[in-house]
Amino acid sequence: MLLLTLTALLLLDPGIHGDFDVQIHMIGVTGSVSINTKTWTLRTNLTGACGVVNISIHEFPVKYGASFNHCDVEAIGHLRYNVTMSGFSQVAIDSNIRYEGRSLVLKTCGQQGCANLVEKNGSQNAWQAIFHSFIIGQVYFLKSSTPDLITVAELAVLEGMPTSHASLFFSDTCQMNNGQVLGSTEVGNNQKFVKKRLDVITASIKPFLLLQYQERWTCAEVRSIQPKEATAQFSMTGITGSFRFRQESPFYPTQLNMSLSGLRGLADHYGIYSLPVLARQESGQNLCSKANIGQLWNPLEVNSNSMAVKNGHSSWPMGDLSGRHGALEGDEKYEAVLIDFNLPLYGNNSVVGRSVAISKTSGDQWACSTIRLEGEVVRALASFHKGVIGKVMFQQAPSSPYNDLSIYLELSHELNPFSSGHNWHIHKFPLQTESVSCTNAGGHFNPYNVSTIGNYSQECKMSPLRCETGDYAGRHSPISLSTPTPARYLFTDTSSSLTGPNSIIGLSLVVHGPEGASIRVACANILLQRNSEGRTSIWFGAGNAQGELTASQASDNDPTLVDINFQGLKGLAGGFHIHQLPVSGGADNPCSNTLIRGHFNPFNVNVSTSPTAGNGTDDEYEVGDISGRQGSLANRDTMSKQFTDMNLPLSGTNSVLGRSLVIHYANGSRMQCASFLPHLPSDGEWVRAAAEFSGKITGRISLSQIVYPDGGSSDTTILVDLQTFSTTPEKITSLEWSIRTEDRGGELYNPYELPNQSGNWSWCTSQRPHHCRVGDLMRKHGLISPGNNVLVTDPNLPLTRDFTVIRRSIMVAWDNLELSAPILPDVPITSVLLQRVTTFNRSAFQEAVSLALNVPPWKVTLLPGIQYNNTLCQQMDFFIIGYNDTAALALLPNQESLKPYYGSCLGNEGSLLSRASVNLVNITQFLVIVYVFFMS
Repeated sequence: MLLLTLTALLLLDPGIHGDFDVQIHMIGVTGSVSINTKTWTLRTNLTGACGVVNISIHEFPVKYGASFNHCDVEAIGHLRYNVTMSGFSQVAIDSNIRYEGRSLVLKTCGQQGCANLVEKNGSQNAWQAIFHSFIIGQVYFLKSSTPDLITVAELAVLEGMPTSHASLFFSDTCQMNNGQVLGSTEVGNNQKFVKKRLDVITASIKPFLLLQYQERWTCAEVRSIQPKEATAQFSMTGITGSFRFRQESPFYPTQLNMSLSGLRGLADHYGIYSLPVLARQESGQNLCSKANIGQLWNPLEVNSNSMAVKNGHSSWPMGDLSGRHGALEGDEKYEAVLIDFNLPLYGNNSVVGRSVAISKTSGDQWACSTIRLEGEVVRALASFHKGVIGKVMFQQAPSSPYNDLSIYLELSHELNPFSSGHNWHIHKFPLQTESVSCTNAGGHFNPYNVSTIGNYSQECKMSPLRCETGDYAGRHSPISLSTPTPARYLFTDTSSSLTGPNSIIGLSLVVHGPEGASIRVACANILLQRNSEGRTSIWFGAGNAQGELTASQASDNDPTLVDINFQGLKGLAGGFHIHQLPVSGGADNPCSNTLIRGHFNPFNVNVSTSPTAGNGTDDEYEVGDISGRQGSLANRDTMSKQFTDMNLPLSGTNSVLGRSLVIHYANGSRMQCASFLPHLPSDGEWVRAAAEFSGKITGRISLSQIVYPDGGSSDTTILVDLQTFSTTPEKITSLEWSIRTEDRGGELYNPYELPNQSGNWSWCTSQRPHHCRVGDLMRKHGLISPGNNVLVTDPNLPLTRDFTVIRRSIMVAWDNLELSAPILPDVPITSVLLQRVTTFNRSAFQEAVSLALNVPPWKVTLLPGIQYNNTLCQQMDFFIIGYNDTAALALLPNQESLKPYYGSCLGNEGSLLSRASVNLVNITQFLVIVYVFFMS
């Protein structure tokens, strides 16, 4: 049912002639309200009005969706003009009132709606300045084509100073006493902001806003508020199309463009839900259940059934789109352009990052999609492995540090079933290593030195500017944690940023104990999140096709952007698909089924039920069946195409990276193939390692990962290539496999100390790899078999930093057979004898090696070393990412930066030998023991 659609046009200044027109679509009331500024008359033309219509003009513009009732006096100020009339009448209005930048409220039939007055056939630009000092608050500037600048200030003074007036100045710099006077405004206190409007004639906006309060000055940068666009794209359960949202600024309603097909007359209600859609993890999963996408988005807790007075679109829960605009019942296709006054893309009630879901007439959730911000986006990630398991993802448009920051949490306990009241904060120091205590994170991030004494908690809830920047629990809410299903939240934060001088990237996020306890139970660094990217490598096979397929995915919950550019197909090609294994270029028939296997199909899609190529939705095909989703290459010589794929993951356990792309002939045989490999970004480095087996089981298990200077990393790809030794009489089939703590065995590798409790094992699955001990490969990826090569992706298997699996061992087991092999890198491992100390500073030693070899410290990965008992010495093993200069490694003892670490273990041969419990020979004054291992 249509409730309210207003097309509001800004009144021109007195003396400038134009028209103002508001189109009305309320419950049973339709028509228009118009103002002619040539004759200064207001006319109503309404059908369904209940006799009397009240129209009022108010002081401030509306901020749509910002509060429970954005049409009340507290939000839009006192009325400046008021008139009561019938549904069809005309009255004279006051030509001396400045109407520009104000709001109009219409009341009739027990209903009311409000809209801003915007210029006819024009636009209105908006800017914002935020103060974080002894004065807090924000100042908005609104400007259309007229010379007038509407200034709306919401300010308060802290520190117990008396309330008074402040003077505002525009300036090109932050230097005091140097600016254009804008006027004077009232200032409230830390209990209540004061809202004030100034109308100024000015030609241009300056970069800075200066504020003088008594004898004190402060400054804020003036930032343009850019229009926001967001899209929810559908390709699910036979439904295709999109919801496209656009809002010019918080002072404009949101335009919603809907375009859907494949509804088959089964669709009914549609709305916005509180959480994004999760990535598919297993076959048969209902991605659109409320357990997945949350409840209908209703941040203002509106109960539309109990409201005595209908207040326009705000009478319905924010997410109830079909309540405001009508259901989809009976439609095959649906096209509409809607104006919505309760659908904000700005502020803490924003719908960006949440999901749109369409229900069937039966009430079942049918199709859903996440609302994603259009344009460039910066992303950051905090990954938790110990104490708390999961991730916190941050997203922000980079154009301004004032832009909203979307924060998505997906966290669970290691063991406890449920707890609540966990505070969570940004802390001011990053964790230098993974093994350090969370106490090393320091205090809360508080760059504006907000005082936390007095009534801080209440004031923080009243205004985000009264909170420490890092106090997410105070500004939003504490969080609950559960196991094994993670607790999920999405918050829109208006006070922290991924850009600018106070960026939170590189700081740490701390989760505290339950019920407000201050103990720090978990912590993680906030790292820049890079896209997962892949591209085809060298082509093999009988055909002559050229070109490549590239793909990029922002996170496992995002769609994949694909770019295809094929040439030389000569009309011979048919389908093209991702196959299970990478291409081995030295083989006689590299594209054969024996070597790269069939289509990658982790969700066991029944191919016989898939629609014909190009006629279904993404979820109706195998993950690997790209041509099924996009159409075949039949009769083409070239193909260039860009598209978004909702079923081609580049991260997580179902990733297609590391596998192969096959172009088939029209008859289905294999024409050409190429490995589809991860793309190495400019700031990344490959880390590669392998475990070599010999004996009854031969072959190799290879591991590879991309790592970054800040400590970030990609998933780890594992390629298993094992065979049974030819003389082995018994047939070895299913092998258990695991990573063990020692070179030839030991305990299951568990660096994050996940507890060994009954029931905990069931939480470790391929769908929840972070609930697994790092070394538990079998529960993460299943059994393996000799002769049956397999490629798996592990998001919980570090190859570098404190908890690297390198120098541990991979064990395979079958009945009474157990074989293990050390995991060794493709670069030398160096072992040095150092003076034993009570506390060894790992970071300082990495810096010393870095200085000696002129390599970045982050590339130096320290390994578990051998401890020499009853000596003054200890052995330290390390490797350097991408470093193969064995001659330089052998000369390390000559380097000044490392000599302090050797102590009596260098240059005192007799003393060293007399204390050593191992056989050390040929030790000279400047010799350390260097072991170099190379992968064959």
